Order: sequence, then C-alpha cells, then structure tokens
Amino acid sequence: MEIKLTKNINEFTSIVKLIENMNYETNLFINDNMSIHVVDESNIMLLDIIIKKDFFDEFNNEKEIGFGLNFNIVNKIVNSMKSGFILKESDDNLLFKGNKLKRTIKKYVVVKHDKPAIPKDHKFLYKISTDEFISF
Repeated sequence: MEIKLTKNINEFTSIVKLIENMNYETNLFINDNMSIHVVDESNIMLLDIIIKKDFFDEFNNEKEIGFGLNFNIVNKIVNSMKSGFILKESDDNLLFKGNKLKRTIKKYVVVKHDKPAIPKDHKFLYKISTDEFISF
C-alpha cells in the first residue's frame, strides 16, 4: 500500500482533527477507498467516513487491509506535515513520509464491523402519539 496526499491535505487534516476530538477507538480500512470507523466502548459505530481514492494524489493498494490507530498521534503527525505526505504500510507500523520528516505509528489488529452502512437515501420515521408524553 502506498498513498500520496498533497492536494487535499487541509481537508484531510480537518477530518483527522474531528476524529481525534471524538477520542474513541478508530479503525482504518483500505481497499478501493479509505474507510475510517469510529466506534464507542459498546461497539457502536459512531462515524463511518469513506474517502474515495480520487481524493488522494496517488492511491495504490493491492489487498484489503484493516487496523486500528491512535488518532491523537495521527493528528500530531498530519499537523507536522502541512505540505502533504506519503503513507506506507509495514508489518506492525504505518509510515508517514513528508518532505523532511518521517514518522511511524504502531497499528493494532481490529475486527472489521460487518454491519452494512446506512444508505444515503434511507430515512428514519418515528411516530409518537401525544398521549404518550407525561406532563409534570
């Protein structure tokens, strides 16, 4: 896997900051696109972000991979590489390579959530009769 990002670095930095502020377990899946899942302690997916490969300058990946990352550290790394970076995977680490900097972050094994994503056109409709409300 090798992903290069320079043209949309500001947008990616905003995404990373949002995830870091949520302070939950974060899993990264890479296949034809990049998918970021933020999951709470009860294993409920709070956020599912799909970033299409054309968002990146270059996106080369031959197999589906998934791992967990500490996004507090990812945020610090991405913020130190304002002009962009190349992202590469090694056995236990993820390598961020900028113009003058190289940073690695330890990845950890995760189990992929097999829950299907909610379709964009899906609507939730809840009806509650007014006599179900309690007045005080």
